[in-house]
Amino acid sequence: MLRKQAMQQQFRQRLGLIVDYPIPGGQGNTNDGNTSRRAFEVPQVFAEITGVSQDLIERLAVILTAINSTRKEIDPDKFGQYALETARLYVELYNCDRCLCRRNHEDWRNDCTPRLAHDRTSALMFLPDSF
Repeated sequence: MLRKQAMQQQFRQRLGLIVDYPIPGGQGNTNDGNTSRRAFEVPQVFAEITGVSQDLIERLAVILTAINSTRKEIDPDKFGQYALETARLYVELYNCDRCLCRRNHEDWRNDCTPRLAHDRTSALMFLPDSF
């Protein structure tokens, strides 16, 4: 909890962002699209605050921009390749205990290689399997 509070304080001091605080009345939290956009606009600071690789943050920013864009035509093959390279970078940089796939299968500690899949609700979903 101390790490989370330290990050919240840094986001507030350095970027003027109120991150991950509950909204009164149980209506979610302060994280929204504007918070995300503003954090990703300064990847170096975002990386310093979170301890996440700046390269990974920059790649995720490109992916988020692409999937939220309504003005540009996106080549699905190039996008898929870029997203796959980003997923591989994530796996390379961070150990399996931090892997996003743990919720998707029982034995996630033994088989935790994500692959990209598409569904109706998300452009990227991490699932256990080999690339």
